[in-house]
Amino acid sequence: MKRTITLFLLLIMCISISIAQEGTQKPTVIKPNYFDISPPLRDMVQRSDAVIDNSWKEGVVKNKLNAYSNPDENANVDFKGIDPVHQSNFGDAITDTTIQNFDGVGANGSYPPDTDGDVSPSHYFQVVNVRFAIYDKNGNKLMGPSNNSTIFNGLPHNTNDGDAVLLYDENADRWLFSQFALPNYPNGPFYENVAISQTNDPTGTWYRYQFTFTDMPDYPKLSVWGDGYYMTIRRFSSGAGNWLGPAAVAMDRAKMLVGDQSAAMVMFNLPSSSEGPLSADCDSDFPPAGTPCPIAFLTSTATATVRLYDFHADWGTPANSTMSQTATVPISTFSTMGNGNVIPQKGTSQKLDGHCNGHYRQYSSRLFYFKHKFVPFNPLHRQIGWRSAGADDYR
Repeated sequence: MKRTITLFLLLIMCISISIAQEGTQKPTVIKPNYFDISPPLRDMVQRSDAVIDNSWKEGVVKNKLNAYSNPDENANVDFKGIDPVHQSNFGDAITDTTIQNFDGVGANGSYPPDTDGDVSPSHYFQVVNVRFAIYDKNGNKLMGPSNNSTIFNGLPHNTNDGDAVLLYDENADRWLFSQFALPNYPNGPFYENVAISQTNDPTGTWYRYQFTFTDMPDYPKLSVWGDGYYMTIRRFSSGAGNWLGPAAVAMDRAKMLVGDQSAAMVMFNLPSSSEGPLSADCDSDFPPAGTPCPIAFLTSTATATVRLYDFHADWGTPANSTMSQTATVPISTFSTMGNGNVIPQKGTSQKLDGHCNGHYRQYSSRLFYFKHKFVPFNPLHRQIGWRSAGADDYR
């Protein structure tokens, strides 16, 4: 009888372990299909003022699961009511002045313009959809506007398809530039080109990597963390373009900074109901070594929540990397304004596109993760949420 009970308990334990293992998502490890070191960018660059046809991009990001969006972006909706979580009084104001103000890269007819830019002690680097320019801190143009694909001249499958992201990694004093390439659109394979400057001079040479994706890695958003360069994407199937859900990706920062061609990606798929996933971007001193990178996203359910995950990249054995949920934070009810140009401006009929982003910053001994988004109350406000490390609330 005792032997029967013992065997039965062992069987139950084995089944439980098996179920737990099946429910644990394993990461996908992606190795670069191409690597090289570029000539100096200043020698490769070509001026390009041509209008590029990117009409194929219109409507690619379908956002079918955005449960909070106004389905008709052209509807004249007057949002009224009192925002129960809107701050009613101002804190101490800090007076500041504009140091430099100069013309940048034009939108060149692209919609949306996908603007991005970052600043270092010596340069301002700007990208607008499919073109970039580099300036000194006085606003003098050093090069450009030039096609983003110029940075990847010589790479296979190098098409100038936009959705570029650039970041200044202040802890390494380097630049990161990325752009996807869709040479077979709407069919795969698809590619993500990533370049890391060899020095703090963005007009110099770059380590260049190319990674292959089976699904379209749309709307890539990148960030800097201590143990990696992190990226979130929205996946659409090859050919049919069906919505598959977002994914979170980590790249081996340490190897990429020294031009190690074995630098890999680690990718975890996120729930298809997740909205606007973003990885934390550290704009100050890094947290202690080994601190996982936070990933945050909204859930497309009747009750809005923010879910927080810890992405731990194991670069010794990338297949052992983990993505674990750390918190589900309820938030006050809100509505977004839909997709496209939907945010009205005072004194003009031209509307704006709304975006959100996430940043990490360390203040003294406390760690904060910020996420901001436009919220359509009347009058319109930009909502900033933050969460202190270890806290259970999102404000």
